[in-house]
Amino acid sequence: MLRAFHDHIAHHNLFAKTDQILVAVSGGRDSMVLAELFRQSGYRFAMAHANFQLRGEESEADEQLVRNWAEKHQIPLFCQRFDTREEARSRGVSTQMSARDLRYTWFAKLCNERGYAAIATAHHRQDALETTLLNLARGTGHVGIAGIGPKTGNRVRPLLFATRDQINAFAEEHYVPWREDQSNAETKYKRNFVRHEVIPKLETVNPSLLGTYRTTQARLQGAADLLNDFLDSWLHTQLQLEGKDIRLNTRVLASMRAPAVVLYHWLQPYGFLYGQLEELLAHLEGIPGRYWKSDTHQLVIDREDLILSPTPEIHGAQVWPYDLKAMVFPEGRLTRMEVQFEGRFSEDENVTWLPADSLRQAWKVRPWQAGDRFVPLGMLGQKKLSDFLIDRKIPLNLKSRVWVLEIGGDIAWVIGHRLDDRFKLSSESQTAVQVRFTPT
Repeated sequence: MLRAFHDHIAHHNLFAKTDQILVAVSGGRDSMVLAELFRQSGYRFAMAHANFQLRGEESEADEQLVRNWAEKHQIPLFCQRFDTREEARSRGVSTQMSARDLRYTWFAKLCNERGYAAIATAHHRQDALETTLLNLARGTGHVGIAGIGPKTGNRVRPLLFATRDQINAFAEEHYVPWREDQSNAETKYKRNFVRHEVIPKLETVNPSLLGTYRTTQARLQGAADLLNDFLDSWLHTQLQLEGKDIRLNTRVLASMRAPAVVLYHWLQPYGFLYGQLEELLAHLEGIPGRYWKSDTHQLVIDREDLILSPTPEIHGAQVWPYDLKAMVFPEGRLTRMEVQFEGRFSEDENVTWLPADSLRQAWKVRPWQAGDRFVPLGMLGQKKLSDFLIDRKIPLNLKSRVWVLEIGGDIAWVIGHRLDDRFKLSSESQTAVQVRFTPT
């Protein structure tokens, strides 16, 4: 077992002998065996125990077992208690999801603060099989079907080579103390149902299921790695970064054999779901302007591109005091200065001129709103600002960033786009206020 442990770490290059590792230890058999293997191997490590306070005295006994073992072997130990039920209630998620998030957030903080190179968890071969089956039942892609890999970021799984029987045998041979979580036997949890009901039935079809799965998983993991490398390389050449936005040409995307797979590889880290992307592809040839949202981003179909943008923040109006020559707002910086206007305008839409007496009125900068109207320079009547933006063919991701300069309660300038005709200069030579917009 110890040799196989070393070989697994070396084969997958999980960490170096000189690295300091943070080992997640619950007090259960698997994690206590993992800690014992680290101890016997001479690796530099500390232990982290999360007490979720979900099982009363049982949770306290788990923590005490871990504390006793760490003290006996003089292993550094970090313990943290969480009000898991309250956290789950406040976030509107399951207790299991809340515990997982709390645990890994704390682990990441410990690594950052203490300099641990990796977080080691006690996932083994049966865990990987259970994960693959759960992912298949829920719906998954090429990464999900490959199950748990030996390494994900700074999370390593040094026990993934081992079966539950091998872990049990090692625990007995080396007198490793551990505690059984009684909830592991309750089939109301999906993973436990797969463990106790589904896998035994599959083993009646194939008694060598675990060995077969190990070979299959290695092939699936290799195929997933190759596909991910290809998609990363392809996206690197095709994605265009423009400030806050990322663009992907729709024709190039449509030429790919499996465009939904490409899109999901790109957009899954931003919180988009596969079903959303299938729906998007069905509308790719339709009218531009349709968009889809995740919690943090929006994806817009423009004329020739898909545009990924952060979800716009909601901002209120900002007053521009008379005595300030410059002001900063979310889309950039505005500066103003009094100048002698000689009748020559700049072609730069980020610069405009206003009558000097406009300084006697209140200046305000705010995002444009539905219902806004103004008189575009050169026109006689009012126009809806929303129609003006459509005429300018401004995509949705940029519409959300349009702000206006309001003077005395009227829109004087659609910043960076058009002056209101009512605020144009009345003669070729006069004192004026030059306003310049510098986008961020």
